[in-house]
Amino acid sequence: MRTSFCATTGLGQTESERDMTPDQMRIVLQQDAPEPMLRAEVAEPIEPEALIEHSIGLIRDLPIDVYASDVNHAGGVYYRSKVAEPMLSRPSSFRGRDHVRMAERLQSLFDRGTDPLEIYCGAAHEAGKAYAVRLRMNDLHDVVSGVDIERPRTGPEDPIGEPYYYTSTYKQEHPEYLMGDVYGPSPDPFERWQRSTLNYALGPVRSHVLGMVDELVTGYDIDVLELDFIRFAFVFRR
Repeated sequence: MRTSFCATTGLGQTESERDMTPDQMRIVLQQDAPEPMLRAEVAEPIEPEALIEHSIGLIRDLPIDVYASDVNHAGGVYYRSKVAEPMLSRPSSFRGRDHVRMAERLQSLFDRGTDPLEIYCGAAHEAGKAYAVRLRMNDLHDVVSGVDIERPRTGPEDPIGEPYYYTSTYKQEHPEYLMGDVYGPSPDPFERWQRSTLNYALGPVRSHVLGMVDELVTGYDIDVLELDFIRFAFVFRR
C-alpha cells in the first residue's frame, strides 16, 4: 500500500477503489470502535454481519464518503496487535455486563482469525466508501489519579457508561515515559491529566507508537490514517 501523509491534518492518502484524495472526501462519519460491538444484541459469538449492520449498514445508502473508526483507548487496541495489548484484556478490571460482553466478542473475532477493523474495512469498500482509522495519540481514559497506576481510574460503584478503562501495561512498566510523576502530589486538574500522557519527546515512546502505525498501514487495506493529537490535547501547553 502506498501511503502519503498531510503534515497539517495527519491524514494519509492511498490508492483505493474510490481513488479519492483527502480534499475530495467531503463527508466523514466517525464512530467509536466499541459502539457496533455493544449495540449488536445477538448471542455469542458475535458474527461479522452484526457489526456491519451497526456500522457500515447504517450509512450504505447515504452520501457519506468515508467511514472512520478509532482503534485504541487508553493504551489498548481493537485489532490484532503484536505491539499493544488488546482492549479490555484484563477480566479482573471489569465492572459491568457490557464490559464482559465486549471483551468476549473481541476475543471471539480474534479466535476466528479476524477483527473489527478487517470487517469494517471490507464492508466500507464493498459499499463504495473509503475506510479511515483514527489512532488516538494520547488517549487519557485511563488518567492516573495519583493513587496507584496499577488500579483502574474509577471505583466499581461509579455509574460509567463505557468500558472500564485501566492504565495500560506499557504505562505501568514505563512510568518514566509519561509527561510527569504520576505518583507525585496531585497538581491542578490540567497537570493531573497531562502527567499521565505519553511523552513524545522520548525515542522509545515514538518507536512504540510507530510500531502501531506500521501494523495499521501494512496489515489493513485502509485508505486514511488519522494521527489524533486532539483527543486528548494534553501533550500541548495550555
